[in-house]
Amino acid sequence: MKTPVPSSYDERRRFPRIKILIDVDLGETPACVHKGRVTSLSLGGCFIQTTLEIAKGKPVFIRLMLAPGSSRVIEGIVWGRVAYHFPKVGLGIEFKKLPPGYERHINDLVEFYLGGEATEDNAEAER
Repeated sequence: MKTPVPSSYDERRRFPRIKILIDVDLGETPACVHKGRVTSLSLGGCFIQTTLEIAKGKPVFIRLMLAPGSSRVIEGIVWGRVAYHFPKVGLGIEFKKLPPGYERHINDLVEFYLGGEATEDNAEAER
């Protein structure tokens, strides 16, 4: 029996993705000396608007502050790899290592923005 082919890229994603705007620092080292903006986010990765060019497959570090202005601010360095690159537009990043607490916080953000559709149980089942 043939498995149906997803009709769009979003249907092939492992994790629900939300549109969000978060200013970040990023780079090829943990110093994160370049600026960018996360425009979509999931437990598996994000898209960053930036003119920085990093080749597909290369490592990238992101200083990501979640919930700025809230009492639950979480800031740390996220390590990932470039999954795709659109020159002068941005980078698609696959997360490889999240700081402690980030997975839970990202899941909470996704769940909030999707109106409760994405739950921790769903995220666990998709892994």
